[in-house]
Amino acid sequence: TANRRVIESTGRPKLVEEAAFAKTMGKANAEQLISLKAKANKALDERVARVEFRAGLEGFETGSLGNARAWATRLAGFFGIEPGSIPVLGATGVGSVDLLERATGTFVIAAAQRYNDRLNGKEFALVTSAAKNLLKSKEGNLVLADIDEAVGERDAKIGEMVLDAEAEAESSGKPIKVATLMKAINAERRKPVITPQLRQAMTN
Repeated sequence: TANRRVIESTGRPKLVEEAAFAKTMGKANAEQLISLKAKANKALDERVARVEFRAGLEGFETGSLGNARAWATRLAGFFGIEPGSIPVLGATGVGSVDLLERATGTFVIAAAQRYNDRLNGKEFALVTSAAKNLLKSKEGNLVLADIDEAVGERDAKIGEMVLDAEAEAESSGKPIKVATLMKAINAERRKPVITPQLRQAMTN
C-alpha cells in the first residue's frame, strides 16, 4: 500500500532511468510524474513529524510562558519551520498570550503554504479560515493533525499509483499509458479530502 511502499527520497523514477523514462513518454509527462512521486515522498516524511507532534500533545499546556514556547516549538517542527526563525520565540519581556497570538499568525501562514496545491479551493478556504482557532487548543491541534494525515495519505496514494504504473511498464516492456494514469490520478484528486467528520470537527 502507499503507507508501506518505498518512494525514493529524490522523487526520481524507481524502476527506469530518468532519461529513458522521459524518452518513453515525453519530457513534460515525465516531469509531472516525477513531481507526483516527490510529493508522495514528502507526505511520508511528514508522517514522521505528525507522529511526534501527536505524542507531544499529550501534555499540552499553554498557560505559562515556558509552556507556550514549548507548544510553539512543537508546531514549528510539525510545519518544518526552524524555531529560531520565529522571532517571538526568543523574545524577552513577552507574555504567554502575546507569544501565542504572534506565533499563531506564523503558523496560519505555514498551513496555507503547506496545503496550497493539495486541497481544492473550497477545502483550502475552509482549512485556512479554521486554522487560527484550531491552533489554540489541544483538541484543535489534533484536528489539524487529522487534516494533515488525510492530505498526506492522498498524496502517498497518488505516488503509489505512479509506482504501480512504472512496475507494469517494466514488466510488460511497454511504455506507461500516461493518459490512462492521469485520468485515474485526476479522479483521485477530485475526491474530497476533508470528510464530513473532519468538517464538523473543524467548526465545533
